[in-house]
Amino acid sequence: MERMEMAIRKIFPALIASGILSVAAGAGEASGIWNFDDRAKFLHSSVSELSLSGNAVPSRGIVGGGARFDGENHYLELAFTPETQPAEAMTVAFWFKAAPGSACFPAVRHRNSFFVANGGRGFSWYELTGTNGRAYDGYAHPRLLDYDEWYHFALVYDGKELAVYFDGRKIRSVNAEQCGPVKSGSTVMIGGRLARFNDKWLNFKGVMDEIEFLKYARTDWDRVRLLKMRERLRKLGRQLAGQSAWRNHFEKFSAAVEECDSDETAKNILLPQAEALLKEGENLCHGTDAGFFVKAVSPMSRVMPDDIVLQPPTRKAQLSMAGNERENLQLLVFPQSAELRSFSVELPLGLKNPEGAPGEFEIRVSETDYSPLAGPSHWMYLYPAVPDKLIPRDVYSLDRKKFLPLWLEVKSGENTAPGIYSGEIRITGDNGKTLSLPLEVKVYDFVLPRRNIVPSIVSIWERDLQTYLQDGDAEGFMRLFTAYADMVLEHRLNPVVMHQGDLVAGWLRDTVYPNYRVSPDGKAEINWKYYDRLVSRLREKGLSTVVTGPYYRDADIWKNSKNQDAVWREVARHARENGYLEEAVAYPIDEWSMQHLDEINRIGEMVKNNAPGVRWLITFGSQNSPLPEIKNVGLWIPQFHWVNMPEMRKSQKAGIPVWSYVCTGPQFPVPNLHQDTPPAGIRMVPVANFRFGFDGILHWAVNFNTGKNARPVTEYGAGEGRYIYADENGMPVPTVRLKLFADGMEDWTVMEMLKRRNPEMHREMLAELSELIPGKDFDPDMKITATSPSEATYQTFMDTDAFYPVMTHPEKYLEWREKLYEALSSLSK
Repeated sequence: MERMEMAIRKIFPALIASGILSVAAGAGEASGIWNFDDRAKFLHSSVSELSLSGNAVPSRGIVGGGARFDGENHYLELAFTPETQPAEAMTVAFWFKAAPGSACFPAVRHRNSFFVANGGRGFSWYELTGTNGRAYDGYAHPRLLDYDEWYHFALVYDGKELAVYFDGRKIRSVNAEQCGPVKSGSTVMIGGRLARFNDKWLNFKGVMDEIEFLKYARTDWDRVRLLKMRERLRKLGRQLAGQSAWRNHFEKFSAAVEECDSDETAKNILLPQAEALLKEGENLCHGTDAGFFVKAVSPMSRVMPDDIVLQPPTRKAQLSMAGNERENLQLLVFPQSAELRSFSVELPLGLKNPEGAPGEFEIRVSETDYSPLAGPSHWMYLYPAVPDKLIPRDVYSLDRKKFLPLWLEVKSGENTAPGIYSGEIRITGDNGKTLSLPLEVKVYDFVLPRRNIVPSIVSIWERDLQTYLQDGDAEGFMRLFTAYADMVLEHRLNPVVMHQGDLVAGWLRDTVYPNYRVSPDGKAEINWKYYDRLVSRLREKGLSTVVTGPYYRDADIWKNSKNQDAVWREVARHARENGYLEEAVAYPIDEWSMQHLDEINRIGEMVKNNAPGVRWLITFGSQNSPLPEIKNVGLWIPQFHWVNMPEMRKSQKAGIPVWSYVCTGPQFPVPNLHQDTPPAGIRMVPVANFRFGFDGILHWAVNFNTGKNARPVTEYGAGEGRYIYADENGMPVPTVRLKLFADGMEDWTVMEMLKRRNPEMHREMLAELSELIPGKDFDPDMKITATSPSEATYQTFMDTDAFYPVMTHPEKYLEWREKLYEALSSLSK
C-alpha cells in the first residue's frame, strides 16, 4: 500500500502542474461536439455554430452532463451546413446508456440512410453512402449489452474502410474504397425517430453524452477506454467500503479523469494509474500470504486477457458430475505483484468422501492458450486471439499478464459411488509460497454409459495427419490416427474412420485404407485389415456409429466408378458378419447440389438395393432439406440453418431420422464451432439439436488444416473445422471448444437417459429449456423450396436471438443443468 500511496502523490501534482489535464487539440476539424455540460447552451456545439433541434432532458452523463431521452417523444436532429458536412472522411461517436425498454442502442441515423449506426442489445447495423457507392455491414456482440451501463460507439470512415469502434477498440470493418466522399444530404436523427415501423417510431430510451461529428477519421480512443475503466473501478470500490485510503485515491483519480480530454494523457498517465488502482484494490479485497489468489470461472464464460473479473476469489473449487463424466472449471491465477513470475500446480493424488473412502477420478490441469485468430467469423469482433488450445506445463509463466487462465478437468470413473469427494490443489509460486485450494466434487447417483447413445459422426482430416509420416509407415499412421480417434471418442463423439481415400497419398490409400476396388472379374476387393482393427478398438471404447463404404467426392468420381453394386454388397456383408450392421452408415455424398439430382437418386437406390440395413445419409449446404425429390434416404442431415421443418417432422414420423450439422454457417448468434464463438455458444451446438428435436449431429472436421506445413485459412470461419490442433509431432492437442462440445453432448446424453426412464420428467425439462432458448412457430403460409428462404431459414423454427439469454447469462443454463441432473439422480433412489 505504501508504494501505491507514493505513486498517487507523485502523479497528480505533476499532472496539474504541467497543465496536461487541459483540453487537447483534436486531430482535425470537428463539425460539432455536444457535451451537454452547459444547461444554458444545452443543444449548442462546443466547437462550432451548429445546434441540435428537438428535445431531450438534461441528465448526468459519463462526464458532466448528458441528454436523457424518454423513448417516446424525445428526439434530437442535426442539419449539416455545407461548411460542416463531412466529406472525404468522417467520425460519428457517442456514449450511450440505455434504460430498460429501449427500442434500440447505438442510436444515430441519417434520414436518407447516408450513414447509420443503430441496433439492439446484441446485433447492430452500420452503413455509409458516398457519392460513388455504399458500404454496409453488421456486428454481433458476444453477449447482450446491459441496461444502465455506459458504452461508447464510434463509426469511422477514412476513405478506404468503414470501421466500428466499441468502448475504444476496433471491432469490425468493411472495405469502403469505392464509396468516395460522404454523400451530403438532409437531417441526422439522434436518439429518437430513427425509423418508422408499423406506424411507430423506433426510439432510444436512456442517456447519451459526448456526441461528436468529425470531418476526419479518428482512431485513438484511449480516453474512452479510460472512462470505461473508471466505471469498472467504481464497481470495485463498492467492495472496498471500509478502505478509505483506496477510495480517496480513486476519488482523486476520478477527478483527474473528469478533467482529461487527451488520448495521450489517458494512454501514458491515467490508464497505467487505473491499472495500479485495480491491482491494489484487488489485493486489498483478495490478497493472500502466498502473494497470489485464484478465481474460479464457469467454463461457459470467455475471459480475455484484459478483462476485469469483479468477483471474489475462490475458497473452494467445486464441480458436479455423473459417474463416467468429465467436467471442467476455469481457474484464474492473479499475481499480487510483478515479482511473482511463475508457479507450479500439484494436483491431489485422489479424492475421498467424508468417510475416507476414495473415489475413482482423473484430474488434469492445462494452461488455456490465447491462440491467434486468423480472421473473425462473419459479424464477430476482430479479436487478435481467443482462449482455445489447452497446454499442460510443468511450470506456468505469468509473463506480465493480469492473470493466467488454467483449465481444470475432473473425470469420474464408472464405479465411483455417488456422494461428495474432496481433495486439495496446491499452487506454489516462484516465491516459495503455496496456496492450498480445496477441491470438492459432487457425483450424482447415475452413470453415463460408455457407449455413445446420442448419434453422431465427426471427421478426422487424415490428409493432414499423413504429412507427419514417412511414405509407407503404416503403423506410424495407425498410432497417430488412433490418438485422434481416441480423443474424439473420449469427448462423446463418434469419429469417421478411413473415409476420404481420394485425399490421402497413394501408399496410404493402397496399404491402410479399405480402398473399395473391383477386380477385373467384377468382385469387390477391399482391404479391411487396418479398418477392422481400429473399428473393433473404438467399438469397445464406445463407438456407436460406424461410417462405411466408398465416398464419391464429386459426380465424376461416381460416374467413373465401375461395378459399385458389388462393393456395396460386400460392405453390407462385412458389417453384418462383424456385428455392426445396425450401427452402419453410408456417407457417399457430401453437399452435392440439386443439379445432380438424377445421380443422387441413382446412388441412393444402389445403396438401398445392395446394402440393406446400411443407412444412407446425405448432407446439404445452402439448400433446404429434407427434400421430397430425393428418394431412398435413410438419414437426412441438413445444415442447422437450412432446415425444411415441416418435411423434417414428416420424415421423423416415417421413421427416417434427421440430424443437423454446422459448417462455416450459421453465423453468430446461432451456435457454431467458430473459434470466436463464445464458449456458451459452443456448448449450445449439441444442446440446440435436442432442444429443436433433431436426432443426431454431424461435423465435417475436427483437425482441418493442421498438417506439418499448414497455413492459416481465413475462408473457413474463425478456425471452424479445427478444434483439435497438432503438436510438432502431429499428436492431437485439445481445445476449449472440444471440451465444451463434449459438455453439450453429455447434456444431450443425460436428456436421452431421462427420456428413456421417465418421459414425463423429460418433457418437463425440455419445456424449461424451451423457455430459456425460445423458439418460433412455423409460418404455414411460408413457401419453402430448395434454395428459399435463404440464409435466414432458421427463422422458420427459431428466433435469431434465441441463444442470447444463454450466452449472456450462462449461469441460467447451468442452473437448468443442475436441475436436470438432480431429476435423473432422484430416479435411482
